[in-house]
Amino acid sequence: MYCPNCGQIIPEDAIFCNNCGSKISTSSNTCIKCGALLNDGDVFCGECGTNQETYISSEKNNINIEENGSNTEPNARQIIFEDKKENIAPINKPTNYNEFNMSSEFQQTGTPTNVPITQNPKKIKNKSGNNSLAIYIMLGTIVILICFIAAMLLIPRFTGDDDATESPDTSYVETTETPADEEEKSDVEEEEKAIVNEIDNSKISSIIDQHCEHTDFGIFVQNLNNGYEYGYNKDNVFLASAMCQVVILNTLSNTVEQKDLDINEEQLYFNYMPNGKEAPNSKNENKTNITLKKCIEDIAIYGDNNKSNHLVDYIGDVNDAYSGFDIINNTLRNNGYYDTKINRKTYINPDYIDQAASPNTTTPYEICKIFENLINSGNLGSKSYMKNIFKSVSNNGQAIGLKKFVPEDYNVCNVNALNSQSTNNVAIIDDGNTELVIAILSTTEESKTNIENNDVREKVVDDIVDYIISTQFEN
Repeated sequence: MYCPNCGQIIPEDAIFCNNCGSKISTSSNTCIKCGALLNDGDVFCGECGTNQETYISSEKNNINIEENGSNTEPNARQIIFEDKKENIAPINKPTNYNEFNMSSEFQQTGTPTNVPITQNPKKIKNKSGNNSLAIYIMLGTIVILICFIAAMLLIPRFTGDDDATESPDTSYVETTETPADEEEKSDVEEEEKAIVNEIDNSKISSIIDQHCEHTDFGIFVQNLNNGYEYGYNKDNVFLASAMCQVVILNTLSNTVEQKDLDINEEQLYFNYMPNGKEAPNSKNENKTNITLKKCIEDIAIYGDNNKSNHLVDYIGDVNDAYSGFDIINNTLRNNGYYDTKINRKTYINPDYIDQAASPNTTTPYEICKIFENLINSGNLGSKSYMKNIFKSVSNNGQAIGLKKFVPEDYNVCNVNALNSQSTNNVAIIDDGNTELVIAILSTTEESKTNIENNDVREKVVDDIVDYIISTQFEN
């Protein structure tokens, strides 16, 4: 028998403990381990949970108390008594699980602390305690799960990652870039990152106002490398005069593509008409058949009016003077160009011009786009071939149009057309790195053409070209 106060082994009939002097209750209704009062018929102590019968039996046989469904609670741990001669402190029920110290000795005020044990004792819980713990664990798990889901939903909002909820790209394969690869990649990115230097609209206005008071100018510039565009009256309609040659050739390009024609073989009958600008050998070609290629080259290089007039008839019906114009204008509308209209053939001698027909017109924006398409379409020849033949030179080979205003270290293909009332130019300029499409159109009040003539207007064009080049090309 053990003292309920200090745990000392005492005789079965002892009234007082010979170790601590505590009075030993003689009532049979006290726990044989902790001394707590028991009700009649209690097998387990309500204070410490000790099985009264098993505890006595195990003490008498000097064996361990092990877990089994009949003698202990399902979650009770094995309790080992190594030396019954040692003082064993009574196990007090902790107020909660956190108050239970899992150290190698029990420390209680007024009780021995040097009790050797082979494993950390745990609180023996009753069945109601097991159910409560299970409920707490389940509720805790649910709360943690809800917090985790909420965190996953809120992370994209706080990180600003709109794609955070999208499925990962499993096709990604991680690679290791060498310093050389990184340097090459950096160089490519720098080349692609074209510098945009904007054109100052007030600067353009100042150049025009300095020389011309009675002439309206329209300008459109497109940098093909970085996509930058600039417009000054770019949608205003101007007299196109011989700029119609660009439109006629662009329509021929569509015809060649649709009918799958070979410009080296396809021929037209040339009937020379000595009343317009022509290539040097046009007179020698009178009453002969010439190839489309020859016709195209003479128009591109020299601005041959005779051959461009013949192309209008070739595109349409030779017996119908206006069928060619109908096809040209329908082609323009089908491609989204509504302000460019070609209704007249071009002549040097005004007596040959059909004054009953509406004049040829275009805008800086549309003529730029049409010319760019003509050069790049490939239907009349490769881009390099087309850029090479559009040189706009006089019969003696001297440069005319924008080409004469651009420094020699730039490549220029251009079309020039001027008369007493207008000075018109469209060109593609490049320096090997940057490619620029530019159109400069002008129309002067008819009564003021003697004041602001071609020389005055070309001075404005010269200054404008110089300024645009300074902004769009690196020095």
